[in-house]
Amino acid sequence: MACVARAMQAFRAEAPPPGAGEARRPPQQPVSPAEAAKAAKVLGVDVGCSEAELKKAYRKRSARWHPDRHPQNQDEAERRFKKIQAAYETLQRVRQAA
Repeated sequence: MACVARAMQAFRAEAPPPGAGEARRPPQQPVSPAEAAKAAKVLGVDVGCSEAELKKAYRKRSARWHPDRHPQNQDEAERRFKKIQAAYETLQRVRQAA
């Protein structure tokens, strides 16, 4: 048991403090109403939709346009997939700001 206790003590001494290795994101700019409306249109939802509706729309659209599902048209699928991801992130920021 003493060996285990020493090993745990050594591990704790080597471990960095929580959050030390996390990258810090720059502060986000507020989302304009026009940008939020554009993002909602990409996902096919209202700006004030519920979290469940937003997530469902995001999953549906991202699954449809995932680049792995369109090997013959990879560039178009990747462009749309990135647009869907950006729209979801934008609407998430709107929800967090509210």
